[in-house]
Amino acid sequence: MNLNLPITEPLQNNSTVLILGMGGGFDVYCGLPICFELHRLGHSVHLASISFANIDEYDGHLSDTMVAANPSTAELFGYHPERYLARWLSENTDCEPTIWCIKPAGVQTVLRDLKILYSNLAFDTLILEDGGVDSITRGDEELIGTVLETT
Repeated sequence: MNLNLPITEPLQNNSTVLILGMGGGFDVYCGLPICFELHRLGHSVHLASISFANIDEYDGHLSDTMVAANPSTAELFGYHPERYLARWLSENTDCEPTIWCIKPAGVQTVLRDLKILYSNLAFDTLILEDGGVDSITRGDEELIGTVLETT
């Protein structure tokens, strides 16, 4: 299936795009249709997420508030949707499987982390995504709705 995305018209050929899930949690998943379509059209696409995960547990920090989640990120207890997505992308697509996780630590900190990503990825387009997704389900769950985490 091909998507009719108005965003593709102003993009240069072979653009480098960063899709940033702004709402934390699973919002980065809402950018996947755009990611797949832009990738199909020949663009280099990277994913990032304002993350509610405890990213202090991850290895591979680019700053004290940003880390790469990739298929080799260790199994961790708790809430880590970006790690699950990185593993799925690696096993099921030819898209870049690294998800850049940014701790929601204020505008200036997020801006600093985006500048670090820019210096590493040289993206020319930034797409901000907030899909309002509170949970992803399979259909065989006992209860439906937002998952409440307990520690």
